[in-house]
Amino acid sequence: MRKMEMLACELKRVDLRHNVIHLDPDDQKNGQYDTVPLSKTARKVILRRLSYIKAHCPNTPWLFPLVGKGENGDKHLGDIRKCFKRMCHDAGVPDFFPHALRHTYCSWLLQAGVPIYLVKDCMRHASITQTEEYGHLAPKNRQESVGKLDKVLSRICHADMTTPQQATKELDNIAEVSTG
Repeated sequence: MRKMEMLACELKRVDLRHNVIHLDPDDQKNGQYDTVPLSKTARKVILRRLSYIKAHCPNTPWLFPLVGKGENGDKHLGDIRKCFKRMCHDAGVPDFFPHALRHTYCSWLLQAGVPIYLVKDCMRHASITQTEEYGHLAPKNRQESVGKLDKVLSRICHADMTTPQQATKELDNIAEVSTG
C-alpha cells in the first residue's frame, strides 16, 4: 500500500476473514475500488496493531491512530517521515524513505519469480510499463526461464555433444527418425 493509504486506513476496511484490505476510490491514486491481499506476516502485524488499539484507544476508527501528546486516536497518523528517518538512522540504513518500501516489495516479488503481470496487479500499477522498470532486478529469473528450454533443446541440438563426431551422429539419428 502507499503511505497515506496505510496511515488513513480505517479499521472497517480490514477484512481478516478474507485476508484483504478494501480500498474505495477516494482511498487510492487510481480512483477505483480494489483490495490489497494480506500475507501471513502482514496479517500478524495487523493483529498486533489491533491488540495495541484495544489497549490504548479502543474507540478509534483508524488502523494507525494518533495517540499520545494529548491525542486519543480520533485522528490518524499524518506523517511518519521524521520517525522513519530516525529508525533508519538507528538501524544504520542511510537515505531511505517510506515509499522505497513499495519498490522493495515489487523487487522482492519479481526476484521470487512472480510473473510481472501479477506483480503489476499486486502493486496496483496503472500500466505494465511502471512494473517493467523493476525487471532488471531479477536477472536470475531470466536465466532460469531460458534454462528451462535446455531439456527440450538437448534432444534436437548438439549443445551437449563433446565432439563434432557425436554431433554428426545425433543429427543423422534425427534425420533418420524424421524420414523413417
